[in-house]
Amino acid sequence: MSKGKSPGRRGECLKPIDLSLLDSPLDFMAEDHLRTRKICALIDQVAASNGTDHTDVKEVMFFLRDEFPLQMQDKTIDLFPMMHTRCKVSDEIESILDRLQSDHGKELETQAKLTAALENLLAGQAEPRPKDWALLVSFAKHVRRHLIVENAILLPIARARLSASDLAQLRDTMQQRRQLNKVVE
Repeated sequence: MSKGKSPGRRGECLKPIDLSLLDSPLDFMAEDHLRTRKICALIDQVAASNGTDHTDVKEVMFFLRDEFPLQMQDKTIDLFPMMHTRCKVSDEIESILDRLQSDHGKELETQAKLTAALENLLAGQAEPRPKDWALLVSFAKHVRRHLIVENAILLPIARARLSASDLAQLRDTMQQRRQLNKVVE
């Protein structure tokens, strides 16, 4: 996990991923994708209820603020460049990686707007506007589509193309990003 502490209530797949799975970074990503799909369902619930359940809002906030940016960095900074290097032309991965890279940039911009709106809601400073709820639903829908591409295309090709040293490097940078190297020291 990152800096913040997770809210108390957790349900099936809403618990942050067991960090010991980082020993196998692609398995960690696959589990993180499953968790993200569950968070997307929770996002839909929060939007449908206009944020009346602050426990759910806190859950979504924790994910958006503390976990989602790490997911994006894992892929954009580490996995995608490795895939560019290791994949064969016949894999036809370049256009997919370019699309995913572009999607990540848009998702992070939206994530920042959503985080601000939900923080204001939790602080009692302002109720999110209808366009904020629509943006939340649109974000969840977009992320779900994005995960389909990553799960069906990207991760299987990564499993076939990345070497043991690539996976070790990926594991190490993902652990550093989560400051796990400090826990060990």
